[in-house]
Amino acid sequence: MTEQEHKELRELYNPEGSDLRKAQLRMLDMLIFVDKVCKSESISYWIDGGTLLGAMRHKGFIPWDDDMDICMPLEDYKRFKKYMLSHEDPNFVLQCHESDPHYYQTWGVMRDLKYKLSDGSKPLENYKYQGVQMDIFPIDDRRNKSLWRILCFFFRWFVVNPLFEGRITHLFRWIVAPSFFFLTKVLIPCFRFITPHDKEHLSHAYGDFWFWGWKKKDVFPLGTIEFEGRTFVCPYNPDGYLKHLYGDWTQVPSKDKIHTHHFTFEIIDHSI
Repeated sequence: MTEQEHKELRELYNPEGSDLRKAQLRMLDMLIFVDKVCKSESISYWIDGGTLLGAMRHKGFIPWDDDMDICMPLEDYKRFKKYMLSHEDPNFVLQCHESDPHYYQTWGVMRDLKYKLSDGSKPLENYKYQGVQMDIFPIDDRRNKSLWRILCFFFRWFVVNPLFEGRITHLFRWIVAPSFFFLTKVLIPCFRFITPHDKEHLSHAYGDFWFWGWKKKDVFPLGTIEFEGRTFVCPYNPDGYLKHLYGDWTQVPSKDKIHTHHFTFEIIDHSI
């Protein structure tokens, strides 16, 4: 991708001073914060998904991207969550069920406390934290597709659908809360216990809605990559990693195939 092509995309989607570019720079601050915590606590992570794709193809954000993605091995994610829950920060918070009782996902989301975003969805309107986001996906080497499908079925019908239908106040006590507790505290630990380690592959941990898998040799040992003029952690073989996710990741999609989360951004603390 030439510098001129990159400049044209920036001018079209995220020019300097635009709401999206301001939100992206705030997410960059969030990634710097997470990177610092992980280094100080010896926690492994790597940039993932569109964030890694942006680093490889654009040396920073994909011009139209409105969130960030990172991965952590499951045990590292548990340590990161424990750290964030015990260390309050004025700028960023880890959104999980423990920090936000209305958040019903098995992965964490870093939220900025100075911004508010909206996409018109029922769950986001009910969240305690609604800032710009970074998804943190726990990664595991214990995964069975049949067991994963069972979990997806229960999550969809007893957690996700009731929330998106906007009946959280009526179903919170009787369906959603006990279902989430049973799935995360009983079913997922049981499924992990009976699933053997995969010596060659990694995938999203039980409870996520994606059954993607990567070769361990493409992830470890972790490397580094430039992103927005800074250096962050990435998979050992980012090309192979991205080909598994996107196929030919080097090609910029046509305008009619570009999709975002359709977030709108609002600064609620103008001191930043």
